[in-house]
Amino acid sequence: MSKEKRRHRRLPTTIVADIYSGETLELNGKGCVFDLSNSGIAFETNFKLDEKKPFFMRLNIPMEVMCEIIRTEEKDGIYRYGVKFSKLKMSDAVKLKKIVLED
Repeated sequence: MSKEKRRHRRLPTTIVADIYSGETLELNGKGCVFDLSNSGIAFETNFKLDEKKPFFMRLNIPMEVMCEIIRTEEKDGIYRYGVKFSKLKMSDAVKLKKIVLED
């Protein structure tokens, strides 16, 4: 069995998120978060994001974070993204750490 290479523990979840443009804060649509950690998330949505542009997510925890895409997959019109948090308020970092560690 290989050793886990991730620095932060991953928590499987199903959280709904609103996804906004990082520049105009215009609502692009919704996504479903299926994996959460202290440093990033993985989610699915039915629209394509520009991998070069940061975007803003409002998680139904509630929590709001600026994100950058680090991995993309597409299958049958569903896009799956792995993202890292680029800006995280201290209060949200504490909240996220508590959520991840409680499971």
